Amino acid sequence: MEYAELEKYGEKEADFLMNKFAKMEDDIDDSCTDNFRVCKIGNAAEEELYEDHKSSSCCGEEDREVTHPETGKQFKIGCNYGH
Repeated sequence: MEYAELEKYGEKEADFLMNKFAKMEDDIDDSCTDNFRVCKIGNAAEEELYEDHKSSSCCGEEDREVTHPETGKQFKIGCNYGH
């Protein structure tokens, strides 16, 4: 995931999300991860795009819900792996 894609959520949230993506990649422990996706929970348009992006993927998938500890904003993050 590119930091620039996350900046729309704010600097604190972008930093938080980058750390969560890094943790997810470490947990998956696969040399090939792609199709990174994120949406703000409660934003119907973003959630629809997230699901569209997810449905166009292949192989293994990982999706998580995360909450920023300071702002309380909730996000879905995900990726695919194992190609």
